Amino acid sequence: MLRQVAFPEGSQYVPEDQLEAVDEVPKDPLDVFESGHFSSVHELGRALVRARLTGRLANVLYSLDATNSDFYAYQFKPVVKLLQSPTTGILIADEVGLGKTIEAGLIWTEFRSRFDARRLLVVCPSVLRTKWKDELARRFGVQAEVLGARETLSRMKEALDSGHAGEFAIIASLQGIRPLRGWEDTDTEGGASELARFLQENQEGTRLIDVLVIDEAHYLRNPASQSAEVARLLRRVSEYIVLLSATPIHLKNEDLFQLLTLIDEDTFHQPAVFEQQLKANAPLIRARDRLLTGRCTPTELAELLRTALAHPVLKTSRQLAGLLKEAQTTSTAFDRETVSRLAQRLESVNLLGHAVTRTRKRDVTEWRVIREPRDQAIHLTEVERSFYDIVTETVREYCIKAGGHEGFLLVTPQRQMSSSMPAALRAWQKRGADDALLLTQDLGIDVETDDSGGPLVQQLVANASKLGNLKQLWESDSKYHRFSTELGEYLKSHPTERVVVFAYFRPTLEYLHERLTGENITAVLLYGGSDKDEVLARFGKQDGPRVLLSSEVGSEGVDLQFCRLLINYDLPWNPMRLEQRIGRLDRLGQKSERIVVWNLFYDDTIDSRIYERLYRRLAIAEASLGSLEPILAEHIQDLTLELLSRKLTPEEEEARIEQTAQAIANRRQQEDDLEKEAAHLVQYGDYILQHISAARETGRRITGEDVRDFVVGFFTLHYAGSQFRQIGGDACVMEVSLSSQAKFDLENFLRNTKARAATSLIRNDPRPVTCRFDNRIVGANSHSHETIGQMHPVVRFAVRRERDLGVDSQPAVCLQLDAARDEKGVAPGLYAFSTQLWSVRGVQEIEQLHYAVERLDGTFPLVSPQEAERIVVIATQHGRNWRGATDDLISRAAHCINNVCLERCDEQYEKFVGELQLQNIDRADAQEHTLELHLEGQMRRLGATYEKHRLAGRTGLARATETRIAMIKARVERQRLAISERRELKHFKTDLCVGLLEVIGR
Repeated sequence: MLRQVAFPEGSQYVPEDQLEAVDEVPKDPLDVFESGHFSSVHELGRALVRARLTGRLANVLYSLDATNSDFYAYQFKPVVKLLQSPTTGILIADEVGLGKTIEAGLIWTEFRSRFDARRLLVVCPSVLRTKWKDELARRFGVQAEVLGARETLSRMKEALDSGHAGEFAIIASLQGIRPLRGWEDTDTEGGASELARFLQENQEGTRLIDVLVIDEAHYLRNPASQSAEVARLLRRVSEYIVLLSATPIHLKNEDLFQLLTLIDEDTFHQPAVFEQQLKANAPLIRARDRLLTGRCTPTELAELLRTALAHPVLKTSRQLAGLLKEAQTTSTAFDRETVSRLAQRLESVNLLGHAVTRTRKRDVTEWRVIREPRDQAIHLTEVERSFYDIVTETVREYCIKAGGHEGFLLVTPQRQMSSSMPAALRAWQKRGADDALLLTQDLGIDVETDDSGGPLVQQLVANASKLGNLKQLWESDSKYHRFSTELGEYLKSHPTERVVVFAYFRPTLEYLHERLTGENITAVLLYGGSDKDEVLARFGKQDGPRVLLSSEVGSEGVDLQFCRLLINYDLPWNPMRLEQRIGRLDRLGQKSERIVVWNLFYDDTIDSRIYERLYRRLAIAEASLGSLEPILAEHIQDLTLELLSRKLTPEEEEARIEQTAQAIANRRQQEDDLEKEAAHLVQYGDYILQHISAARETGRRITGEDVRDFVVGFFTLHYAGSQFRQIGGDACVMEVSLSSQAKFDLENFLRNTKARAATSLIRNDPRPVTCRFDNRIVGANSHSHETIGQMHPVVRFAVRRERDLGVDSQPAVCLQLDAARDEKGVAPGLYAFSTQLWSVRGVQEIEQLHYAVERLDGTFPLVSPQEAERIVVIATQHGRNWRGATDDLISRAAHCINNVCLERCDEQYEKFVGELQLQNIDRADAQEHTLELHLEGQMRRLGATYEKHRLAGRTGLARATETRIAMIKARVERQRLAISERRELKHFKTDLCVGLLEVIGR
């Protein structure tokens, strides 16, 4: 007779005479090992995957290889920093083009897996909304909605009514949700004001937002602005905040302090606090840097720690006191493992280091794009020289009379002419009055002016017929002739490539489009008022236009890294504009080793002198400017007005431009020096990158195969009748049919958790569902299959169900592994191993898998925990069950596991808990201190509000304010109790698995 037996890898029918009744198998994995009741390699894999899928392991990156983005280690720095941070916010201040959007998306992916985060709000400039929507969908599988203030308010109210189950992913523009001044008054109408009042009413209750992302956060730098006001309101109802801004990091940067205040307004409540933090951390950073050189003695470390502890900010730090004690009781030199551990502990004390992360292009090893500038000085024809001189003289005479008070409008005609002479003249003749309005659209700036363009433009329009001959300028357009000739040759020799052309003015772009079309070169226009998404979609198609003609609206929020030739048909006098243009190509994802920046300008003009004296001096087209925009704007404005408001000779022009270039170079050097001085105080050294690289190398992530094995094993064990059948050659593509009971329980789980994600697995249709097990996040499921990854509801159901059922598999295994399956080549021989799950509950909840491996003959040096982890993971992935181990060998392995592996684990565990206990107390102290500062600030602010309402006779508002004060006090008291409860660390360890591994030589 055959009996159906449920094995971990699936059900099988076995003859009854081959089955043996046994007593209850002991549950301790070492006892199981000694008894010879071995589990399979599949069950070992399921036990490790189950531990990972809980989403709580501190040394697993759940966002790693889980998104549709390429792997760059530095992009995971913000994820790791925020997870380890005592604060709940971070400023990502990476330079332009390094992928801050991706870093924010990785944080959201990590928090969805780890904390079941469900509510995301992205606030960005309106021009970036569509880009955010596309990026979230394409790379992170997030179907976000672009909403206005009133719709955002509606979604938040719905989520609040739904409790924890409420979900949303919203993208809103900063301009669209910014309330009017006086929004507190209920008579102030408008969706943004209503939203602001709702946020204020709910800031002391349940957090409305899990993760708040604010892009281009430098727009919040003025604390008195309405933009900063709405940001503060949103922060107070958000669990986590992520700010994105290419902000330099140094002590004298007031913008940086304002952003830190937004991250944690209680910790960074005064500018002096920022400086005190940095000064207090200085000896810690010196200690860390000395440790990492490998030459720091215990005595030197102890002296640096005593200096740090003498600072008022750190005098109560138990972590530093613990480190000092260890240094004082150590007599021998530190080994490499101790150096790494001590450096990490020193960095964990640095509060500012957790709040800010900054990566510069020069520091990224993956960044190897070379900018190759090509200068083209165009010699003016006689017709062009005459036109240039007449217009320049007209502009200068007017500027002298106006005294430079019209600023922006004075520059416009000169820049239009320098862009394209025939285009400028035709525009003045044809419609001059529209120029100012169209220009503000094309540049994406806000200029307060009437539609007339000002008296200077009116004067040029009135005298357009006297300025030059349009037909002659058109026929003798030396710049266009050079441009079209070389562009045509390039497109002919590179038939699959696209080219990006920037010009400042719409008339120039329309002129170029007209003439290129006449030469059968396909081009598409992008300027103010265009449907940017439609234009870029056309340009990005394989059979789309070969040339993109763009105004400055295409220099922000646009990714063009599939191109490698950029043509600047005119040169902005402010180099930051040029940097923004180049940044569309010189960004993460650029596959070409070099990009060409072709700059066109008229020779022997103000433009040529600016290029020679300013651009060349600062190497504008060759290297990133970093974050010099405020500096450049100030200097260029002064230079522009002086060049146009005085009758200068060419030599005098050169001298004035040289003076500006020197001033900018000096400021640039000062900024670099200030940032170098402070950057090492907020960085993590190499520890975080090592942590990320180790996570990838040792497999601290979830793969599609992991998900498949866990799901198949779960339903096979717990729901008889569920079927999984591989189809085709891909082992991760299967036809899935769940049993009726499985469908019923899964449907109840979805209903109870109010999960938005749908699944076809619960449908009544008896036909199987084709599923692909793939942990890389996708958007909507394919028509041909449903994708199942770590965040799929069926996986969450399986994890929750096994936890509720008390499933606690602790396998003991005997495995064989071919050495050839390990790329790093573990030495052949016999190994004993153990794996423990360490769990800690305090201010933070931390779980960690710890591995120990020992060579049975003891001839090899000690295996580090990281190498032990790698060996066990490789054995799990590529090993096979070994049934031939002798009783003597099993006995020797059991002795080694008990007396070496587990003993070593216990030693490491005691050290792990001891260090976390000190950190936990320090963080509890910091939380209590911050809580008191928060209460004081709220009482002071609301007290003033109450008095204002009382004195004005607004009794209702006064009573409402009293109610809010009482609610805040009650909430703070509850938080005090919660901190007090978490002050005492609770911890335990579980032996997850043990085993014997034979590695067979090549």
